[in-house]
Amino acid sequence: MNRSIVLVASLLLGGCTGVQRYGVPRTLAPGDVAHHVSVDVGSFTPAIAVGCDGNGCDRGGTSMAPVPSWTLRAGIDEGVELGFGLALDLSLGLDVKVELLRSRSFDLAIAPGLTFWGHAGYDVSNQPGPAVAVMLPLLAGINLGDVTLVPGGGVGLVAGGTETGRVTWAGSFAAWFRLGDGVALAPGVTLFGAPPDEAAPRLVGGLGLVLGDLPSYGENTPAPP
Repeated sequence: MNRSIVLVASLLLGGCTGVQRYGVPRTLAPGDVAHHVSVDVGSFTPAIAVGCDGNGCDRGGTSMAPVPSWTLRAGIDEGVELGFGLALDLSLGLDVKVELLRSRSFDLAIAPGLTFWGHAGYDVSNQPGPAVAVMLPLLAGINLGDVTLVPGGGVGLVAGGTETGRVTWAGSFAAWFRLGDGVALAPGVTLFGAPPDEAAPRLVGGLGLVLGDLPSYGENTPAPP
């Protein structure tokens, strides 16, 4: 497979932070497969005043019950990985992760993809009915022995409910703890929202468990050309 063709196609697809929230920028080897099982333990709108009167200010906070999800990830070429995820909030996602840089201490990748919600109450459009998100996230990996710190961020587009073409942004931070062969634990948080005066940001925290094949961290191997 021509890696440059995969990279161009990925950029055209857009991206998804949902599927990648508990991942690392380093890709699986071709033919390797991993299962990510995660639970988003809470979602709320930070304390932002949406209206004030003589009795004080309304902060407009919201909450969400824990949402479990499952993601299948597979290495399809050197430096290229495919992810497909399902969650009980009636969402499904697809992404293609492409390594840009690999070193002993630092990795970098893009993971463009697509997410569909059956009910948009769980996404930044905050509108009734289904929604689709296309987003281009950038993931960095800081490798510290058996732990990888994963800051990330991206911009994208959400269409759903009464919305058509809302620009969105997201920032995330996760930590990968490799507990042994084929097992990793990945707590993480994601802050996402739309431009000011459109929608209040939302913060999602969760915990991911990775089972199966893991990316190799044993050698200082550069990303494939």
